[in-house]
Amino acid sequence: MKKKLIALLLLIAVCFTVIPTNSLVAQAAGTETVTVNQWAYSDIMAGECYGIFPSTWSSMNMTKAITKSQFKTLLNGVKAKILESECAKEVREERPTIKKSITVEEALNAFYLVLSNYEYSKEIGFNSKGKPVDFMKKHGIYTGKNGEQKLTSKCSMEQAVVIASRLISYVYSELDCGSKGFLWEVKSGENTVYMLGSIHLADTSIYPFSNKIKQVYAESDALVVEANVLDQQDIASMEKYSFYTDGTTLKDHVSAETYQLIIETAKLAGLPESFISIAKPWYLFLLFESLATVGTSQDNQLSADVGIDMTFIKQASLDQKPIYAIEGLEKQCQILNSFSDELAEHLMVARAEILKAMINGTADQSTVDTNDVVNLMLDYWEEGDMDSFLALYYGDSTSEEALSPEVQAYMNEFQKKFYDDRDQNMADYIDKLLKTEGSNTYFVIVGSAHYLSENSVLKRLEKKGYQVDIVK
Repeated sequence: MKKKLIALLLLIAVCFTVIPTNSLVAQAAGTETVTVNQWAYSDIMAGECYGIFPSTWSSMNMTKAITKSQFKTLLNGVKAKILESECAKEVREERPTIKKSITVEEALNAFYLVLSNYEYSKEIGFNSKGKPVDFMKKHGIYTGKNGEQKLTSKCSMEQAVVIASRLISYVYSELDCGSKGFLWEVKSGENTVYMLGSIHLADTSIYPFSNKIKQVYAESDALVVEANVLDQQDIASMEKYSFYTDGTTLKDHVSAETYQLIIETAKLAGLPESFISIAKPWYLFLLFESLATVGTSQDNQLSADVGIDMTFIKQASLDQKPIYAIEGLEKQCQILNSFSDELAEHLMVARAEILKAMINGTADQSTVDTNDVVNLMLDYWEEGDMDSFLALYYGDSTSEEALSPEVQAYMNEFQKKFYDDRDQNMADYIDKLLKTEGSNTYFVIVGSAHYLSENSVLKRLEKKGYQVDIVK
């Protein structure tokens, strides 16, 4: 029974929009203001996705001069990310001399020296005898403001991070070794829809994306997602579905044993009973799910904040590219709110037990296996290996043991509400995009399972008469 419930949890985590943790726990934790200049934000966001600097830096004043220890940390992040590409081999280890106070030119020289320590699978335009400043300027890694580089100025954190992020972007682009993902194309008249399968929980290992994915995004007129998790109005609408408003509390809807487990788990996570007691089971499931992904305190942890769709939503917001939602958070809340009481309680209990075990350090092998499955899915997504992804995905949701009538009922409910109804709605939405007047290009990102399941969005589009092609 427990194994089957964990499989259901995995289905939600992978194929349903996951709200970033800071949105879910806003009632219990404050947010810090990021101090960074607007021109640097996109590259800093990319660097955070790449994992080349600690995530805690994003809450610091990055306009200040970078310290020696911070610069060393950033250099090490760049080294690790270059090696992670598997298209570079370290052939020497010449270390730059780092002073207590670092100028822009010294930072450029240090990054250039790091770059020279590797042998690459393709030519990247690097010349060990060339000048670092010229190389960085030529390839748009550091051009300065209005062409004025101010090389003798102290290097700020944001300048150093921008240089490092652009350097990684350049190397991966030249080697074309970014994540391939699952990408399809469908056309009708002058309209084109590109469809990218997402995994809503991800880590830094899948970044950067392939040149093709980046090209498709750049050429698209609009981004289309399941739900825009940055839409504050949509987020605000969650409250009427997430909490009891009829005078009852959680205690009135679950057993005493379940209520005690939830309160104990919440207390361990630092959440007050006054907040937990008015939340509905499905909301608590999502809250515990999000807390579980950050509770491990690992640098490369799974997180909705670096989820594939979330990354493109943030980038589109910066680029002022239109963002359309197929469902929206309110519609997704309605779907979750339509769960039977039994299913909602079992999901909540299963995740509470896992979170409690993680906090207490007593998580069993089934919990570890679940995390491993998501990590393997990310590996297959990175490689563009759809067959292995499918085998793993559906292999995990079935087992040798016969399903009990109770679990079979849960699976049937999931099938209808998470797949059948939603896949049809997504296919109908894309059909409308393809029939839009004029010449338009759309980039549609939804959970990978919606494109790969037995009665997937793609197959439903084919039944409508469209030709769907894989983009490699």
